[in-house]
Formats: sequence, C-alpha cells, structure tokens
Amino acid sequence: MKLLFTLVLLFCITTQSFAQSISLVDSTVRYKIDSTYKALIKEQNVKGLSLAIVDNGKIVYAQGYGFEDVEKNVPATSKSIYRIGSITKSFTAVSILQQQEKGLLSVNDELKTHLPEFNIGFQKNKVYLIYIRQLLAHTSGLPSDIMNGFFTEHPPTIEWTIQQANRIKTSYPNSFSHSYSNLGYALLGEVVARKGKTDYESYVSTHIFSPLAMNSTFIYPKNGKSTPVSYFEKKAISEPLIRDAAAGLIHSNVEDMSNYLLFYLNKGTLNGNTILSAESIAEMEKNQTTDLVLADDSNFGFGLYSSKYYAKTGKDSTLVSVIGHGGDTYSFHADMKYIPELGIGVVILTNSSGGNRINSGQKLLKTYLDAKSKTSLIQATPTELPTMNTQPEKGTYVITNFVINIDNTEKIKFKQGPAKIVASKEEKGYYSLKALLFGFIPIKVKDQALYFEKLNGKTYIKGLDLKKKTSEYIGLAIEQVPLTSSWKKAIGEYKVANPIPCNECKKMGIEFTNLSLVIEEENGFLKFALKGKDVGINETVFALPESEKCAISVGIGRGNGETFQILEDGSIFYSGFEFKRTSK
Repeated sequence: MKLLFTLVLLFCITTQSFAQSISLVDSTVRYKIDSTYKALIKEQNVKGLSLAIVDNGKIVYAQGYGFEDVEKNVPATSKSIYRIGSITKSFTAVSILQQQEKGLLSVNDELKTHLPEFNIGFQKNKVYLIYIRQLLAHTSGLPSDIMNGFFTEHPPTIEWTIQQANRIKTSYPNSFSHSYSNLGYALLGEVVARKGKTDYESYVSTHIFSPLAMNSTFIYPKNGKSTPVSYFEKKAISEPLIRDAAAGLIHSNVEDMSNYLLFYLNKGTLNGNTILSAESIAEMEKNQTTDLVLADDSNFGFGLYSSKYYAKTGKDSTLVSVIGHGGDTYSFHADMKYIPELGIGVVILTNSSGGNRINSGQKLLKTYLDAKSKTSLIQATPTELPTMNTQPEKGTYVITNFVINIDNTEKIKFKQGPAKIVASKEEKGYYSLKALLFGFIPIKVKDQALYFEKLNGKTYIKGLDLKKKTSEYIGLAIEQVPLTSSWKKAIGEYKVANPIPCNECKKMGIEFTNLSLVIEEENGFLKFALKGKDVGINETVFALPESEKCAISVGIGRGNGETFQILEDGSIFYSGFEFKRTSK
C-alpha cells in the first residue's frame, strides 16, 4: 500500500509539473535557462518569475521559478498572472492602428479632433498642434504624468485627468525630443474608447485578447480574477490600480504573452486571424524619432522600442533588430523582446521589486541563443565617437536636479549630491569625468564622459558612453530670468491638501498624504523640493518663472518642463496636487 501511495504521489507531481510548463527544447537548453534563472531569483530575492520563449511559430519553452504566492505556497508557473506595466502601451498602439485601418481615425489627426475638451497650455504661449502619431511615439511634448491619483484603489476618471492636464502646460514643443509620457497614452486610451464606442478594457478584450486567445489576460480584476500578489521589499502587497490603464494596467501570463509575440512575428496574424496588417506592424516597429530637434538613440516606434544587434554564429554574422517594450511598476517588472529576422521572441514576468535587475529580455534571448546554437547576440555600436566640435560657453547649465556654473571651460567642476565631479577637457573634444565622494574619496567613472552641442542657438550637454559610442541629451544652458515678486513671496513650506487616497500605497512607502513641498531660492533659481518617502518623481527640481503665477522646471528629459502654479488663495498647484502653505 505504501509503495502504491508513493507511485500515485509521484505520478501526480509529475503530471502537475508538465501541466505547469511547456518544453520543446533539448535538455542542454533547458538546463542553461533553469540554472540561470534559479540563481538570479535567489541572488536578487525575487519571489516569483515566469518566462517563455517562442521560436519557429510556436512556444518552445515556458516555465515558472519561485512562488506566485509565498504565503499560500503556490509555485510560479507558466500560467501565473503578473501585471505587465508599460508593455500595455503596445496594446494601445495596436488598438489605434486597428481603428486607423477601419477608417475611424488617422495617426495624422490632431488630438483635439477626437478629444475636443483637451486644452493643455503651452510654454511661453507658443501654441502648436498635437497629433496622435506624436502621442504614440512620445514626441508630443506632453508631461510624463499627472501624479496625484496615479496609483490608487479607486482611480479618478479620465475626465478628471483631462481637467488636471488642462491646468498645466506642455513640457516641450512637439517634435522636440523623445520624452516618455504616461499621460499621452492615457489620452490615447480614451481615443480608443470613443472611436470604438465602448470602454478601453472592452475594446482590447474584444479586438486583441480574444482573437489572440489570450484567455487569461485582463485589465481590471473582476469575475473571479484578482490582482496577483506581489512583493515590495519583501512585503506581500496587492499593488493598487493604475489610473492610466492604457499606459500600464494589463495583467497576463507568459503563455498568453507568447501568443502576443507570435502575432508580431507573424506580421499581424495568428492562427488564421489577421488582427493588424503587416504594414501597420511595420509602422509600429519603425523608428519615429529621427526627425526630432534633439534626435538621439531612442529608436522608438509606436509603442515599441528597437535596437540593432549582430547575431553571430561561428564566422557568420547577421544584423538583426531586437524589438519590444518593458514594463515596470513598484513591485512588478516585465519585458518582452523579439527578433523578426530569427523568428524568435521572449517574455519574462516578475512579481517582486528586485525583478527590475533580472527582467531583461535581451539577457533571456542571449541565454537561449547561446544554449541552442552557440549564437552570440552582440549590440551593434557606432564605429566612431560622435563629432564633438562645440566649445561650451561660460554660464549656467542645468542637468535634471542640479546646477552647473561653468567659469572655466577647460576644467568644469560641480557637485552631484555628496560627490564633487571634475570634468576635464580631452583632445577629442569630450570631457572625461572624475568623482570625489565627500570631496576626497575617489570614485571611478568608467566609460562615461560629457560633451557639448549647439542647436538652434542653444547649447546642450550630452552624456557620452565611450564604450558603446552612444550619447543622449542630459542638460542645457539656461538663460536665467529674475524671480518675480509673487514667486519671492511664495518661498516657504507647504503640505499637500488634496491627495487621492491609496491605502496599499503606504506599504510601498508612497506617502502622498504626508507629501510636502519646500520652495527655496538657490543660485537665482526657484528650488522645489518634494518630500515624501518615494513619490516616483524627482525629489528636487529647479525652475524659473514664466509669469507672476507660473514657473516651469528646467532641464532635459522625463520629469522636466513641469508646471508649478500659484493659485488665487496662495496654494501651489503641481501635477494634480494642491499644496497649502504651512510656514514662510
């Protein structure tokens, strides 16, 4: 009897194991992948991870590691549900292009054609049009976020979000730079809903999830489905909803996401169903950022990033594109990547805050290709450094949340937090970097440098990766203006007055109810310091008055160009928040 019981138990375990994974790869490939990710989740204290690989038109491997729910002892499997975060944006892009193919809209339409009540302001009152294609490519100049109510159990409506957006100004002119915007995709989601004469969730469920047989995928937890448990710094939480659902709220598993990968690899078709034309897929994958004023190495299409790699097997080398999108919330971290030329794709989903250190789709692709065919995946980099021929002028420059005053163009010195940075000019035109922590502890700054570039009469600072020979815009010269009398009077301390409640947020250290704002004057700038444990935005920004009542933060990139306003009662409005003065 005991032997029979043991055999039955072993049979059940074996059957359960096969039911929870898919494996069409040989033992060598499986061992390589399993050993890699078992080690990674242990090393980074990730509770659960699931991954899948598609190759030659089918799922060849899908597996889970660790736990879907530690407390209930539920193992992670290929069917475990995770939040996929900003991978959601690619679904929104697919939806917009589907509606274009039906003649309901065009990506060349002005946004106000479909959202006439959207009336955001413009810096220096330079009015310009915002187009759907710019929202899709993050080139519209819209701010990154409306932070109040972004995470909450009871999200405000899109009408509320548009009302808050109408109180602020754009961060940049359109077609100026690639600047990531969740707000932009929230607006696209509303366009999808209105043109589809339904809500966003129903549209994507009907037109994407169902035809792709993504039967376990959903947006809002209901009908027996629930937000999966996740782990923020070892604490089990139920991560709050994301207000901008079209920017990051889809939940899925790696088996469903494998169908989504195959949809791209099959140029818009799966199992005989054409969900999107091959031409629209090509438009999604095409780099839409080449004509920007500050064109960089973003390589972003419509809801998808791309980068070039060499797939090298022995002496043979092929240039390929690695395409996809990642997704990061506080406790879920995801990535999907595919290579059209090789017909392979991967997805990796994690449920812990440490997952951002191991959710690289590129790494999974490299691991699989190396184990399968001894193929190396090597990122294609320029053969030469960018041309550097601009001599910086003496003056004031801003890099995100710190100011640089250049009075010596051969050796530039500035502080970044507790470190003193010395940038020394080299013969090739760039500035090598040396850091001294607390002014005397040397820190190596390897393969990084700065250089300056002048465009349209303005000087910009670019960060240079000497190894990859790539660069990005990180700062610019600022022409300071005197502080207005209203803003001088506004200097002081404030406390948030209208936070949208989020009970679960407290477990993640997002203390919106205790958020405070301190306004100071520093080096001729207005210094805005937001004080809360972690609110997902820059803790400190520098701004200059645009008028008696409006100031705009200065700098380049996401989180800059934000609007601060003095309200009639003396409160400060910022990103959906109102702050009441507590002291002068």
